[in-house]
Amino acid sequence: MHNDDLLPGEVPEGVFSRRHFLQLAGGTIAAATVLPAGLFTRGAHAAVLDQAAVGGALNLFTWQGYDLTAPFKSWRTQHHIKQKVKYINNQFDVAAILRGPGGKQYDTSSANQAYTHLFQSLGVMAPLSATDVPSLAKMYPYFRDSPIWRWAPGSSKWNSVPWTWGAIGINYLSDKVAQPTSWDVLIDPKNKGRVGTFDDAYNNVSIAAIARGIPLTKITPQALNGPIKDWLTKFLANVKTVSTNLGDQLTLLVNKEVDYMSVGLSLFINQAHSQGVKDIGFTVPKEGGFGFCDAAFLTPSAPNKENALAFLEALLSGKTAAAAANNLIQGVTVPSVVPLLNKDARAIIPYDNVNHYLKKQLKFEVNYTPKKGQNIVSFDDINKLWQQLKTH
Repeated sequence: MHNDDLLPGEVPEGVFSRRHFLQLAGGTIAAATVLPAGLFTRGAHAAVLDQAAVGGALNLFTWQGYDLTAPFKSWRTQHHIKQKVKYINNQFDVAAILRGPGGKQYDTSSANQAYTHLFQSLGVMAPLSATDVPSLAKMYPYFRDSPIWRWAPGSSKWNSVPWTWGAIGINYLSDKVAQPTSWDVLIDPKNKGRVGTFDDAYNNVSIAAIARGIPLTKITPQALNGPIKDWLTKFLANVKTVSTNLGDQLTLLVNKEVDYMSVGLSLFINQAHSQGVKDIGFTVPKEGGFGFCDAAFLTPSAPNKENALAFLEALLSGKTAAAAANNLIQGVTVPSVVPLLNKDARAIIPYDNVNHYLKKQLKFEVNYTPKKGQNIVSFDDINKLWQQLKTH
């Protein structure tokens, strides 16, 4: 079994394999982030994570790039981990696959901040303590204490490990167009056929709400079927391609098939550089950025629990966490990791004023799981609208 093996039948034709995807971020960058053996040591945590118990299989169900094949190569070698991966195509698929036939083979998966309590309620997450993952207690207060990642209000346990974060914005071809200042550049009729996006209701509806000044915690059916639907209709009229995975988004930019990419990510800049393309920019428009934080979680049936817990700790701590952030060009959640970041990863987040940035500038809080009596739309509502608009 090779570390780069895929679970049987996981990558459909036309989708980048994990090796190909990470080659996009590889070359000199990948070489710079490969760590020598011994960087991830447990030290005082040896009693918590039994070194002898770690080793063997680790089965991930995560996004392309989040398997961290190149950055964690030495970590896997040191701990004798043989990793297999299935890629997430859509966040809605996670619970269905984990609860379905074959779901019990996975040790860990990924949840955006909007899905943590939904997945927890569906029984696909196992509670985690600081004994399981020591660096959970060392995170910035926003991530450590937020109810988004806590098992219950006031609980000492977490439902997942928030480890990578940043802003959703717009990628653009800086050699062809000016830096966008508003989300509305995406609905300008002159840009018909020059726009791309990712096939995800949650991201696209949230962006439309931000563009129209609607709080993400208070999207009513009237707002969804009024100004949000109107914005998305105009937006999709300009979209050339709705990408089903991150690799396709990057390909459209690298091949200059679109001038603008919605649901844009800063990591595309680094990955494009490795292919010799240096004119892809990233910006957060004036209406505000849609903040994302992806968390890894332990599945209740994890067949390789000790390996999964070691992986979760490596995502948060020390040089392994820095290597992940340097590779992805995304934020870290543990303050002690910041000095270990490279210039590019350090520059995308204002760490000197990170609490203000998290609480005031990025929009993390969403509500697509309304409680009884709330006049708020649900995940089902936004998904139905997105599917309806996409097919028209």
